[in-house]
Amino acid sequence: MASTVVTYNGVTIQYVDTGSLITEAVFDESGTLVIAWRTTAEFNGLLHDTTSVDFVGRVQQVESTLMRPRRTLTVNITEGSSVTLFSITAAGGGLSTSDADNGPRPISATVTQITGGRSAFVQFKISWSVPAVVDPSPQPKILSNRWSQTFDVDRNNYSTRVVEGVLTFSTYATISDLTTVDL
Repeated sequence: MASTVVTYNGVTIQYVDTGSLITEAVFDESGTLVIAWRTTAEFNGLLHDTTSVDFVGRVQQVESTLMRPRRTLTVNITEGSSVTLFSITAAGGGLSTSDADNGPRPISATVTQITGGRSAFVQFKISWSVPAVVDPSPQPKILSNRWSQTFDVDRNNYSTRVVEGVLTFSTYATISDLTTVDL
């Protein structure tokens, strides 16, 4: 039988039931371009440790350990062999595995039940963001833009503004890019 295992900041939660997995778009300042995808996950599972001498002491540390931001989050499915569903790091993990919003960010961690002195039921909620990459190697449409402007005020206090310059487009620019200039 397949089992989900979640590891965050050295804490391994086994036999995980994913309560929810919600993904939302993160927009730029203008509100028109999706720059990242923020996912919030709620995991419910078992913390089991047969080697700990002071399991109750370990459980008391679990909540604070899980609430530290910017640690590596790994979710695996095991059924004979282990398959990594995703692994999100704080930084340096590459475009698809580094958090794009200074995370992962824990939201809550609760130990709800200790059983037999070796197991505890843990509820853990965390969010992370990954960049929304449409084209991994986008080509620039504008190569350069050199311009100047001058203002002239006549004797009646009317002003004239003159903008002069050269805008150089690359061959990747389409006709609509060239004809929809907004001054």
